[in-house]
Amino acid sequence: IIDEEDTQFMTSCPPAVTESTPRRRTRIQVFWTAPPTGSGCVILKARIIQKRIIYFQEEGSLTIRLCEKERVFGEATGAPAIECCACGTAKYRLTFYGNWSEKVHPKDYPRRANHWSALIGASHSRGYVLWEYGGYASEGVRQVAELGSPIKMEEEIRQKGDEVLTVIKAKAQWPAWQPLNLRAAPSAEFSVDRTRHLMSFLTMLGPSPDWNVGLSGEDLCTKECGWVQKLVTDLIPWDAGTDSGVTYESPNKPTIPQEKIRPLTSLDHPQSPFYDPEGGAITSLARVVMERIARKGEQCNVVPDTIDDIVADIGQEEKEE
Repeated sequence: IIDEEDTQFMTSCPPAVTESTPRRRTRIQVFWTAPPTGSGCVILKARIIQKRIIYFQEEGSLTIRLCEKERVFGEATGAPAIECCACGTAKYRLTFYGNWSEKVHPKDYPRRANHWSALIGASHSRGYVLWEYGGYASEGVRQVAELGSPIKMEEEIRQKGDEVLTVIKAKAQWPAWQPLNLRAAPSAEFSVDRTRHLMSFLTMLGPSPDWNVGLSGEDLCTKECGWVQKLVTDLIPWDAGTDSGVTYESPNKPTIPQEKIRPLTSLDHPQSPFYDPEGGAITSLARVVMERIARKGEQCNVVPDTIDDIVADIGQEEKEE
C-alpha cells in the first residue's frame, strides 16, 4: 500500500484493498506482486461505492486483465545470446507422455477419435525456427496443426540442409491416453553438436481447430560448455493462428488474415474446453523428457559430469530418419 492514510486492506477480504476519501479521486495506487510463472492470467476488478451504494462495478477500465508476456524465441534481451561452447556431439532420447484425458480435462472431452498426431521436429541451428510464439505458422506447421499431417513439415525441415542435424519423428497415438502398462510412451532419438544444439518439435491434439503442444528452440548446450543431462518440461496447448474454432470439434473456420502463434489461456472463450472464469492456469496436456544417452568426441565442459556416457561412435540418425 502506498498511501496508508486513505488506503488499507479489507479485514473481511485480505486480498482486496479499499480507499475512503472525501476528496475527488480518479485512481487508486497499490504495489502488486505477480504470481509465479505459469499461473495463468490475473483479473483486477474495482468498485465505486458511495454511502454503501455500488455506483459502478467491474465496468470498462474498472476491470483489467493481466497475462504473462509471451516468451518469444529470438526476442532481444539485455544480454546477447550465448554461443554454444560445448565440444563433440551428444545423443538424446525424447519421450512424450500425454496427459490429455477425460479425467484430467473433462470439459467437452472428445471420447471418440481423440489422439495425438505424429510428432515431428528437429535438432537445428539458431538459423532455423520451426515455430515460435509471436511468429506465424509455416504451411508445414499449419498442416500439422489442422490436419495432423507431418509430411509438409518434414519437407520444410529437410530443405534447411546443414541447418538441421536430425529429423525427429515419433508415431501418432490413438487414443490420446492409455496407461503406460498397456502402451509404451512414444520416443525418438536425436543428436546435437556445437552449431546445431537447439531442439524443436510439435504434435497436434486431435480433434481440434489448430491446437498443439511442443518445444521451440530448446537449448541443450550449457554455459559450462557441456551438454544438458536431463530435461523435463510440462507442456500447455498453443494456437497456430490458422483456424478460429474455439472447441475441439468446431467446424473449419480459416483465420483470415492469419494470426500469430500464441499459447492458449483459460480466458480465451467461454466455450473453450480450457475456459476458467477465474483465469487459472491450464493443466498441462503432456510432459516431455529428454535424457542424454551418449556423447562422442572430445568433451570440454568445465564442470565435471555425473554421467559416464562417452562412446566411440554415435549411430547415424536419419536427417537422416
